[in-house]
Amino acid sequence: MILSIGMIVKNESHHLKNCLTALQPLMRAVKSELIIADTGSDDDTVQIAKKFTNNVLEISWNNDFAEARNHTVRAAKGEWYMFIDADEYLEDSVQLIDFFISGAYKKATNAFYYIREYSSPTDYTETALPRLCKLTPCTKFTGSIHESLPQGENAIVLNAYVRHHGYRDSNDSDFFEKKMQRNLPILLKKYEKNPSDLLTIRYLFYSYNGIGERIKAKVFLDKGLSIIDKNMQHDAFVCFYHMRVEYCASDQKPNAPHRVLAVIDEYFMLKPAPSVGAIKMHIEAAMSHFVLTNYKAAASSFEKARDLLVLYNKQKLDISELGTLTDACTSAYHLKMVNEYIIKCKQQVKTTLSIGMIVKNESHHLKNCLTALQPLMNGVKSELIIADTGSTDDTLKIAQQFTNNILEIPWNNDFAQARNHTLKAAKGEWFMFLDADEYMEDGTEIIKFFTQGHYKKYQGAAYKIHNYLADGISFGEFSAVRLCRISENVQFEGYVHEHLTIDGEIYALNSHFRHYGYDNASEPGIIEQKQQRNLPLLHRMYNENPNDVNTLRYLAKTYISLREFDKAKTYLDEGLSITKENPNSNLFPAFYLMLVEYYIKLGTNESQRMAISTVDEYFTLRPQLSVTAIDMYAEKGNCHLDLKEYGQAIQSYENAHNLIQLFLDSQLDISEISTVNVAYASKTGLLAIAELIFECHVVLKNFSSATIWQKIIFNYIKHMSLEKLTSKLHQVIYHAQMADDSKHDKALAIKHIKSAMRTDSRFIPMLSEKLK
Repeated sequence: MILSIGMIVKNESHHLKNCLTALQPLMRAVKSELIIADTGSDDDTVQIAKKFTNNVLEISWNNDFAEARNHTVRAAKGEWYMFIDADEYLEDSVQLIDFFISGAYKKATNAFYYIREYSSPTDYTETALPRLCKLTPCTKFTGSIHESLPQGENAIVLNAYVRHHGYRDSNDSDFFEKKMQRNLPILLKKYEKNPSDLLTIRYLFYSYNGIGERIKAKVFLDKGLSIIDKNMQHDAFVCFYHMRVEYCASDQKPNAPHRVLAVIDEYFMLKPAPSVGAIKMHIEAAMSHFVLTNYKAAASSFEKARDLLVLYNKQKLDISELGTLTDACTSAYHLKMVNEYIIKCKQQVKTTLSIGMIVKNESHHLKNCLTALQPLMNGVKSELIIADTGSTDDTLKIAQQFTNNILEIPWNNDFAQARNHTLKAAKGEWFMFLDADEYMEDGTEIIKFFTQGHYKKYQGAAYKIHNYLADGISFGEFSAVRLCRISENVQFEGYVHEHLTIDGEIYALNSHFRHYGYDNASEPGIIEQKQQRNLPLLHRMYNENPNDVNTLRYLAKTYISLREFDKAKTYLDEGLSITKENPNSNLFPAFYLMLVEYYIKLGTNESQRMAISTVDEYFTLRPQLSVTAIDMYAEKGNCHLDLKEYGQAIQSYENAHNLIQLFLDSQLDISEISTVNVAYASKTGLLAIAELIFECHVVLKNFSSATIWQKIIFNYIKHMSLEKLTSKLHQVIYHAQMADDSKHDKALAIKHIKSAMRTDSRFIPMLSEKLK
């Protein structure tokens, strides 16, 4: 005899025939016996039972389920024992039969199969329960209610399914509550005898929670948790944390999902190792996120549950706690449900960010650019749209490796028109644009901007761009507004130096991109070539609208770059005459800062004085402090320094230093950052200004003040990563190279390089060449 099947019954004539009929395929395939213990039926139960077996025991009922079942265990003659109730029908026994026919049962001690708990003819939940065990002289049930078999070490989960109708009765709406009320006296009597028995406490919780007496349920939940005391090695630890989650989830209060998530976070902090108990935790977390409409987080939790279910089905997951769990969510039903919800979540998750690019013959840069974007696109629900304006190299092939959103558009000498093609195709809430020769250095802050919800408060965002020069090391830094909320009114404007029209608050991101568009290592004179390419488009814009201040700004900036100062001054004056009428406009600071730059570039003592006067005039017309004021004070300090007016230089530098700190603390107005290229508004700028203050104090022999600033500098360096410190040095080198014959700037650059090499030996191979 291989298998003994035991049952206890009382007045089960409604279910028993169907139950025993469903057992016949198993009993025909496996050498079996059926033992039925009747506890006092007064209907046709015994007569039905005797049609299927001669092993019918008539026993007395002593309010003890374990005692009743043990009558069938003692009568059993098989190698294995299985128990079932009359209201359970074996639906699928193929794997159960194979378990015995194949001989697999000889290597196991226990086996689980799935109980499908029906709440209606079609709706059910599935739970794996230990219903079979190897029969030994020591085998017996324990527990006067919710009785259980002993658990061995070698347990196996079988994909066999039993329908259970015990908690569904169409003729009695209170059937479930009546069963709970029947169980409670038995459980309470047992609790009085042993108030530390976790199994009794567990079922008292479920009984009270099931009939809606949540206060009493919480008493027993807390009692069990106090016994376990967060000992994750305890057999009941996972079970009671599941109970905590179920208790919070069954609450009707609005904060219930948040409480569920807090309990689950605590669970994984205490028990991070994956096991079967984690499956339900991930599912419950996912459902809470789903209720809160956090669809991305919900999808992530569902995916974690799915991955554990896959391991579970491959028998590669720790299932040691399975026997203590009421519902471990481990069935094929749960896997199907999880996969369906993953699809639902992904359908609900809107594209947050659309990234648009225009390209032509960018095969040299494009792959590196798009590869660098992947962390951002993986961290934020994104799409990539690339508009090609007529490439003849491998640009399109490279683009196709990263996106299907590729537009082929004509080139009409209009950058705004080209970019608007990508903006029109965008499906995201926000839009970001970049060029193929720009590589994202670190997108952490951009990802946080979206994942932490900051983007909901702003209309645009700016990040820093490092313009690299020929050596691939030196660069200039400026902030550019490259992200915006998509709306009907947002579009690009300008044939060249195209820009977004944004009406609203802008956020400054502490992220930067490397830009190699002005790296003339491979193309000598590329900067001048680009400027000359842009001039006809700028003049076309100027001829169409001579009062457009953006066009005047870029014409002035281009001619300053080309050192055609007379032409630059013409457009500067035109722009200033317009913007002076409204000093509060965002373009007013841009023209005044360019005018300062213009005077500094002239390079005479007189022009330095004019630069200082321009700064003073700026603050008279626009006394309110904003991000432009940082560079105004910094450049004024530079002029005083060149004029050897060290005390005045210190005063200006300290003003700049204070404003940078406000900027870094997000306490400074940055609304004009889309139109003004500020150079010092960063941590590296903070360090550069601090060093200039220190040097001025040294020259003045203010050694006590110099010591204070030296400590400030060392503190900045100490808290700067190698990358940030390197960036700072790159800027110093850049300014030295751009300073033409300025011995002061070049000497200062060498000084900083030597200082860096002493600070960190990793600078030596990179910077030693600069000392030659």
